[in-house]
Amino acid sequence: KFLKWLMVLLVVVLLVVAGVKLVKKRKAEDAHQKTAVIYPINVKVVIPKVEEKTLTLPYLAQVKNDNISLINTKFAGKIEFIKNLGDKVKKGEVVAKIDDTKLRTSLASINANIKANQILLNTLISNHKRTGKLLKAKITSKEKYDNEIAQIEGIKAKILGLKENKESILNDLTYATIVSPINGIVSHKFLGVGDNVFAGKPLLQITPKSGNYLVVVLPKEKKEIIYKKLDSVSP
Repeated sequence: KFLKWLMVLLVVVLLVVAGVKLVKKRKAEDAHQKTAVIYPINVKVVIPKVEEKTLTLPYLAQVKNDNISLINTKFAGKIEFIKNLGDKVKKGEVVAKIDDTKLRTSLASINANIKANQILLNTLISNHKRTGKLLKAKITSKEKYDNEIAQIEGIKAKILGLKENKESILNDLTYATIVSPINGIVSHKFLGVGDNVFAGKPLLQITPKSGNYLVVVLPKEKKEIIYKKLDSVSP
């Protein structure tokens, strides 16, 4: 029994000695390792303060004006002059011109035709009066007299048609020079000098200096939408 206890004690002593040696060995290994470098860290310090603040959120908004004027023309042609973006304009001021060379050439030709046919008409009327006198004297025929009447009526109809064409050209000429209907600023330019414009197509947009307002699109909460659907009342 004593021998048994002796063996146990001997084993314990050996374990303690081995443990001490292991600890010393680990310490020796740690002593040969480099010391870890400590890096400084800069920390921003914020001191909280109690203040009243207004929270804002970004929203999409569009500038609108109910008196914006869209400038167009009923006459097609090449643009000779047009105001630039950002130009200030006054009511009645010329903001664009369209090449009207063909119209003015046609107008000159029609005026010449009207003049020539008017001279011819005067001559026919004068001759017809003489024919009337000859007919009374029974020197000429009724057929000739009637033919002259037909000629006169034909020339009158031709002159009338030429005058109608002239009025149409004069009307088109009024659309070749475009003026601003309001005081304002050129806020949009659709075409430039040298471009071809077609009837009804916009040239410029003029925005008045006053009357602008913002249209802001705000998000709606679910409760507001449901409330509007149920009661048909805007929130």
